[in-house]
Amino acid sequence: MWRRYGALEWSKILETPIRLAREGFPAPPSLVNAVKLYSGVLSLDEGSRLAYLNPPPELWKPYRFRGLALLLESIALDPQSMYEGDVAEAIARYVEERGGVLELEDMKSYKPEWVEPLKTSYKGWTLYEIPPNSQGATTLHIMKLLEDSPSTADPYSIERFKGVVNVAIPCYRWRDLNMGDPRYMKVALEDLLGQRVIEEIKSTTPPPKSASLSRQDGDTTFYAIADRDGMVVAGIQSLFHPFGSTLTERRFQVTLNNRATGFTAERGLPNTIAPSKKPLHTLSALIMVDEGSGRVVALGASGGHYRPQLHAVFATNIVDYSMSLEEAINGPRAAWDWATGRLVVERGVKGQLREHVVERLGVANAVEVLGRVRGGATDVRGDGVPVALP
Repeated sequence: MWRRYGALEWSKILETPIRLAREGFPAPPSLVNAVKLYSGVLSLDEGSRLAYLNPPPELWKPYRFRGLALLLESIALDPQSMYEGDVAEAIARYVEERGGVLELEDMKSYKPEWVEPLKTSYKGWTLYEIPPNSQGATTLHIMKLLEDSPSTADPYSIERFKGVVNVAIPCYRWRDLNMGDPRYMKVALEDLLGQRVIEEIKSTTPPPKSASLSRQDGDTTFYAIADRDGMVVAGIQSLFHPFGSTLTERRFQVTLNNRATGFTAERGLPNTIAPSKKPLHTLSALIMVDEGSGRVVALGASGGHYRPQLHAVFATNIVDYSMSLEEAINGPRAAWDWATGRLVVERGVKGQLREHVVERLGVANAVEVLGRVRGGATDVRGDGVPVALP
């Protein structure tokens, strides 16, 4: 991204994160609470114990990752060091020590991909999402099915959310049967939003229920940025489960993800586990363009498997209910739980509620651009605040 669009010097970009990692940043409530909640499992790994528990973070007190500062300094000199240099060697060595199967050659063979976004239209807006091996297509499938569904008068009623859920359920089942690493999919990316797939989705049966709710407390951060030139970024990163694999390389303090959890053991599917294959993952981000006014919105949220439904709720809040950006991402919400087949709701949803009530469904952020105007909104459920820089 920097090579295509960057304006600052590469090393200049990394000066602030290096300083924050070395000198410390104010530990926010989410980090303090997460370390406290998962201190037991973090203590089982030497690297995680040194990074997070020696000592644990205190609310708003400076918290340091001196190993991470070394990592960022290495990347400032040579970005490839993450995959071919000392950093890659340290990660591969640590995984091997802990009984894993990641090797240095795996790191060296990794190549980032520049992909074309998926897009569809919705009531005069163009919606863009990330293609597989992301689940971004599921958001757009839901939106295509919602376009022909009547809108409920009250955006916070349980009936409104059940309307979203009713079209979402077959979209998830189709996802689980047909999406994964695009090299193994039977459906070409250009056909993912075609009418044949939409008709298949309509006739797809719901997935089976399992025993427990999906994890509510994952390790995802979404950020949305707009600059003075009107460029927008909808960015998302995640280790998946809380602290990912809970393994942290000792020297550079890289906490490793557990995204391979996204594979299925069921045979013969695009997402069946195999060597050098990429798992279907839950990460996605949404950019919306109003073709009439030119307004651009970039938004997203944490939320794992809930994310396609959350994106659909945010998008319809803006398009169908004319909400401001702040209203769109801060109102109460509900979603279908992929793991159990149950509806889960936040407090504030109106109606006869017999569903499972949860404290929060994801944490969202968003920015918008309209002409010379820039706007930002953050979710009361998280630690973020909108920031404007000169």
